[in-house]
Amino acid sequence: MRVVVATCAHRGDDARIVQRQVDALLADGIEVTLVAPEPAQQREGLRHVVVRRAQGRRRISAWRDVVCAVRRERPGAALLLVHDLELVPLCWFLRSPMTKVWDVHEDLAGSIADRAWLPRSLRAVARWSVRTIERIAPRRYRLLAAEVGYLERLGDVPVVPNSTLVPEHCAPPSDDDRRVVYVGRISSGRGWRTMLELARLLRGEAVVELIGEPDGDVRDAVMAADAAGEVCWRGYVPNGAALQSVEGAVAGLCLLAPVPNYLHSLPTKVVEYMAHGLPVITTDLPIPSELVREANAGLVVGQEDAAAIASFVRVLIGDVELRSGLGERGHAFVAARHNWRVDGPAFARLLRSLAAGDRYDRPT
Repeated sequence: MRVVVATCAHRGDDARIVQRQVDALLADGIEVTLVAPEPAQQREGLRHVVVRRAQGRRRISAWRDVVCAVRRERPGAALLLVHDLELVPLCWFLRSPMTKVWDVHEDLAGSIADRAWLPRSLRAVARWSVRTIERIAPRRYRLLAAEVGYLERLGDVPVVPNSTLVPEHCAPPSDDDRRVVYVGRISSGRGWRTMLELARLLRGEAVVELIGEPDGDVRDAVMAADAAGEVCWRGYVPNGAALQSVEGAVAGLCLLAPVPNYLHSLPTKVVEYMAHGLPVITTDLPIPSELVREANAGLVVGQEDAAAIASFVRVLIGDVELRSGLGERGHAFVAARHNWRVDGPAFARLLRSLAAGDRYDRPT
């Protein structure tokens, strides 16, 4: 069986698409053709067709690349797995016996407020377009959802959760490690201003380390803060390497604003921090706050309360035993409930079922 996986909105080493889903398919003996931007991937059983990345307002050429590549690669493929909303209508009329599947990663209509590149005058039209595509997509596509919370608008579709590969062991905390870390896209909606304020409050006591690409509207500010020594910005680092590098840090930050896209989503970084033994500091949004409280693995705080975060960080710096306990509880919790080592094989079985024309068989 061969599957074509297509994206141009995400990098060629995207954590959900490649490091989890593609690797799970390969482990199950399924051949994969990955149509995606750089960086190129080398794995046995994988063929990577590199296309341009769709970024900002310059997207049409990337969409054309993907459609042409999918058209070339469709002979002999059993299933097409699409990861971008824009590709759903573009691949709509491709003639092929392939089962078409759309993996809905996020509440795209709800995330528009956090897309600085999209003009405000077009945001209402964009929301309407997203909801329209979601409504009509089931006529040609099978849908997958990344969150149980998406089922209210998508209907009864399988959930392929944003769980993570949980290592058996993590590096223990150290008195010498004074990093407070953030991994992911850096934007206003993801707490950039609070992280900068936190860095200023903790200057001389701890280092706020940011790993990821900033949005265009905050890039200059991030670069200036890094140059001034207020934060340590490491730029983009592949997800697996980034998570290994943060082990032993004082805490991991997830300071999402209460925008619609985040209100009913579980941020992957929360489970990733816990999987790697870090205490978590998260905002009081329903799902991440419930997770951190249930696991007893960190602090729940208001999104702009940098002073409360700084106070908690100081406590953690002075109490390595507390840091270790929070990290161990989080690691055990995620290993039992949000582990891709369990969800990955279930995902591969699901795609085999869909390719065979079966009804949805939701992973358990």
